Amino acid sequence: MAGGADGLWHKVTWVARMLPRPPGFGGFKGGELALLSTSSMKMLDERLTLTELIRRLTEKGVVGVAALGEASREAAALADETHIPLLILPESTNLYEVEQAVTRLIIEQRAALYQRSQEIFTQLTELAIEGKGVPAILRKLSSITGKAVAMEGEDLRLELFVPGINDSVDTGQGSRLLEAGREDLLEWAKNISPGSSEPPFSEFHLTSNGFKRLVAPISTKERVWGFLSILGTREGLTEADKLAITNAAAACAIEIARDRAVLDAQDRLQSDFIEDLLTGSFPNAASMIARGKRLGYALNPPYAVLAFDTRDKRKKLPGWESSEQHKQLSSMIELEASRLDQSYLFRVRDNTLILLVPVGENVEPVQLKKLVEGIRSRLTAHLKYLNIAVGVGRVHPDLEGIKTAYQEARQSLGMGLQLFGEGCLSYFGDLGIYRLLFNLHGTPDLHTFYDEVLGKLLEYDQRNGAELVKTLQAYFAACGSLTDAAQKLHLHRNTLLYRLHRVREISGLDLEDPETRLAIQLALRIGDTLHATSITRP
Repeated sequence: MAGGADGLWHKVTWVARMLPRPPGFGGFKGGELALLSTSSMKMLDERLTLTELIRRLTEKGVVGVAALGEASREAAALADETHIPLLILPESTNLYEVEQAVTRLIIEQRAALYQRSQEIFTQLTELAIEGKGVPAILRKLSSITGKAVAMEGEDLRLELFVPGINDSVDTGQGSRLLEAGREDLLEWAKNISPGSSEPPFSEFHLTSNGFKRLVAPISTKERVWGFLSILGTREGLTEADKLAITNAAAACAIEIARDRAVLDAQDRLQSDFIEDLLTGSFPNAASMIARGKRLGYALNPPYAVLAFDTRDKRKKLPGWESSEQHKQLSSMIELEASRLDQSYLFRVRDNTLILLVPVGENVEPVQLKKLVEGIRSRLTAHLKYLNIAVGVGRVHPDLEGIKTAYQEARQSLGMGLQLFGEGCLSYFGDLGIYRLLFNLHGTPDLHTFYDEVLGKLLEYDQRNGAELVKTLQAYFAACGSLTDAAQKLHLHRNTLLYRLHRVREISGLDLEDPETRLAIQLALRIGDTLHATSITRP
C-alpha cells in the first residue's frame, strides 16, 4: 500500500487493465480498479508519469490503482489526497491473471449477492403478506444484518428503533445519529418519486468517527410514508446491507398499503353509514342500529348535530383550504370523544365538519349550548390559530330526526357566520324569524319581495360603491335612534340623515310608515338569509 488508504472502502464494480498500445485503457463507467505497468505506461508516452496517470484515472471515476513498478512520493501523496488506494504489485505479477481473478471474484460476489437478495426478499415479504406488521419487518432486518435499524415518518420523526445485535448502538445514540444527518436526508428526499418499482437508497455520513447510515424510502404509488435506515460504521456496512434495506423498504410499503386499504374500506363504510344518518336514507331505525353495531357504533339517541367552520387567523383564508386543518380538527375531536368516553360520530360533508354528539333525554337548550361551548372552547384552546364557528341543530328524540337536526345545524352555522362573524356559536332554536325565512329559501316570492323592497338601493350601492343598505341595517339595529346608528357606522349624525334622505329619494320608501318599516326590516333579514345560505348550504 503506497497511499490512499482512506479509500479502501470504495466499492469496486469492475477491473480495467492497461494495454501497451494507445489509448491504453478502454472506456470507464466509474468504480473500476485500474491495473497498470509503469513500463507499459512509458511505451504509451515517455513523458507520462504515474502521478499524472493517477490524476487522469481519478477524473474517470476509477476507485483504485494497482501498479507494477516504482511509486514516487508525488504519486503516493496524490493517492492520499484523492483517497485512491495505490497498490504496488510484486515484480512477478501477471496483470492478465490478476484481471481474470478480480473479474471472477466480482462475478461470484454478484451471484452470491443476488442469491442472498432473493432469500432476504422472501423472508421479509412473507412477513408483510402474513400481516405481521412493520415492527416485525424491522426486527427481521436487524436480525439479518446484525445492525441497528430505524424507521422515521415522512416528517423524519423517529417511530421505531431496533438495536443491533453486533454493535452497541442503543436507542439514545441512534436518535442522536439520525438527528445529525437530518438535513442531508431532507435534501435527498426532495428528489424521490413515489411508486418507484425499485426504491432508491443512499448512504450518509453521520459523525466524524465513522458512523454512516443506509436509507431507503418506504413508498407506495401515492406517497412516501417514511424512511428506513440501517446504522453502522463505514467498515461494517456491506453490499448485502444495501440489498436488505431496499427489500425491507419494499416489504414495509406492502404492509402499509395493505393496512391503508383496510382502513380506507372501513372509512368508506363508516362514511356511508353517517351519510345515511344525515340524509335519512335508511328504511327504519332498527336496521341502522344493527348496521351501527357491525361498525362498532352503539347508537343511543338522541343526538345533537353540530356543524363546524374554521377560519385561519394567520392567513385569513377560509377553513379547509388545507387538509391539514381537517386532520387536526378531526384528531382533536377524537381526543375529545375519548376524554368523555362518548361515541361521537363525525365526517366532512361539503367542506364542513359535521359532529354527532349523544346527549341526555330532555336536554334543555341552555344545557345543550353549554355542552357545545365546552367542546368548541377545548378545540380552540388546542388549535389557537383557528377561529372555530359552530352551528347547532335542535335535539330530536329519534334517529329519523338526525336529518332535520343536520339541516338546522348547517342553517344556524351559515346564519351565525353572517350575523356574528367568525368563531361564533349559533343555535337553531334562537334564530327566530330566520327559521321561517330559511324554510322559504328558494321560493320565487322570497326573492321577488327582496328585490321589490331593496333592489334599487342594492343596484345604487353596487354602481356607486355606496352603503345605503348597510346604513338601513344599522338604523334598524339601533331601533331608529339616529345617535346610536351614527355611532355604529362611525358617522356624523348629519351624514346619517343625508344617507337616509338619499334612501327615500332613490327607493321611494317612507321610513315613517310602519308598514314600510316592517317591509324593510323583513327584506334585510331575507338578505341575511340568502347570503348565509350561499356560505353553507345543506
